[in-house]
Amino acid sequence: MITNEQFLKLPRWAQNEINKLRNDLERAERHAKQISGESATNTHMLVLLDKKPLPSNSNIEFTLPDGRVTARVDGEKLYVTVPYGRLNIQPTASNGFYIHLT
Repeated sequence: MITNEQFLKLPRWAQNEINKLRNDLERAERHAKQISGESATNTHMLVLLDKKPLPSNSNIEFTLPDGRVTARVDGEKLYVTVPYGRLNIQPTASNGFYIHLT
């Protein structure tokens, strides 16, 4: 690691390149924490019993035979949309429902 004094003696292009690399490294470290579950998130993908974190408020797209459904967390609510057509919600119990595209 170089000192700040050494850094300031470098040509401007070298300082810019080092700053760019530092920013790239910080961004990669944040992304690694996010996908490894080390950062806070409200969105996970369940694979059997394994919970895999996704970036917070991710849009999750489901492909059905009649089209696509997109869902995401919006504050304290689940927001579900379809790009085309309409949603038909069919309750199955007090804590579940099916979504059909019409």
